[in-house]
Amino acid sequence: MTSVVARFDGDLERVLVREGDRVRRGQALAIYAPRDVTDVLQASQAEVAAAEAALAAALSQEARARKLVEAGAAAPMDLEAAQSARAAAEARLSVTKAARNTAEENVERLDVPSPIDGWASQVLVHDGSRTAVGDP
Repeated sequence: MTSVVARFDGDLERVLVREGDRVRRGQALAIYAPRDVTDVLQASQAEVAAAEAALAAALSQEARARKLVEAGAAAPMDLEAAQSARAAAEARLSVTKAARNTAEENVERLDVPSPIDGWASQVLVHDGSRTAVGDP
């Protein structure tokens, strides 16, 4: 028996099958309400913008620290701190971009496809059900 699990958190707008229904591989079993996933996408886009701004500030700070160290007006540890801040900002940007990419994929695919040809032996959700990642 193959189980279908939720790919993301959200509300099911419609459940399209009932117990005993024949299903085909790839057939939509349910459809998520777009509001939840579009809200997550908007939030992730804002986080990417914030991370890009933080990286720009960190790069600027690093450049200033480098000039000050070269001029003898700052300690090398100031440059090291700026370089660490830049590396952290780059990592944050990478994480936020990955989250945005996942959110974009979720917006593009609001249906829950059947992984196999067969019959729906159990339907544990109904129209309006709230799911969390991994829920059956």
